[in-house]
Amino acid sequence: MIPSTKRASQSWSTMMSRKLLHAASAAAFAMLMQSSALAEQGEANPERATSAKDASSDRMMLVEGGGAPAEKLKEYFAAIEASDWRAMIAMTADPDTREMMKQDEQDGLHLKMLKGMREKSPTNVEFIEGWIEHGVCSVRYRGLGVDRRTSGLAELILDNGEWKIVVMGLKP
Repeated sequence: MIPSTKRASQSWSTMMSRKLLHAASAAAFAMLMQSSALAEQGEANPERATSAKDASSDRMMLVEGGGAPAEKLKEYFAAIEASDWRAMIAMTADPDTREMMKQDEQDGLHLKMLKGMREKSPTNVEFIEGWIEHGVCSVRYRGLGVDRRTSGLAELILDNGEWKIVVMGLKP
């Protein structure tokens, strides 16, 4: 293998390893947070006092419009649209993922990631519904995709009184 091909192969491997680590970290962190008790974050949760309890579970429904969690999700999509990688880092819950994102920025890999994220992310995001259960806030949303309406689900947690993104995904 010639040196330049070897470097390109290593760069590709590094990028793919980081993408897998990003996904694995976010999933592991979401699972960890789901095991924590709602009461641990309930006192710091500004939406809890005005949320309605779902009679069939421990689920606390968010206020109409989604409140602060829905606004944070909209801010995150706006940061994607604006290619504001640093704002995205600041809104990410998992410290390990934030560190990987910082490294991706130093390596220049974030530019390719941002391009793909902008292509797949909706615009004009609207809140559908949301709830807090087991310390995790889930928000259903919809928006305009490339050629259609699209919807998805995001999970957020409170981190020092501020909502942060754990994971979000789009449904086709």
